[in-house]
Amino acid sequence: MWAGFGHVQPDRTVEARSPARETAQELLRVYLPFGVPLSSLDRIRYRGQLFEIDGEPMHWPHGGLRHTRVHVWRAMH
Repeated sequence: MWAGFGHVQPDRTVEARSPARETAQELLRVYLPFGVPLSSLDRIRYRGQLFEIDGEPMHWPHGGLRHTRVHVWRAMH
């Protein structure tokens, strides 16, 4: 488990409506320090909510702003 600071940006909200179920997903972009040990099987806690990682983390080793970027999501209802 890793704990630390990152930068979170809203990505979008997706709603799926049907007569049987109405669901919404919140999607975020998260920028973390380069080399943070993450995989697509991990989760991220942000403001008390757990978010699933969508796809593999992108490790950006170039330039002065080395970072790891992940896209995360959670079902809202």
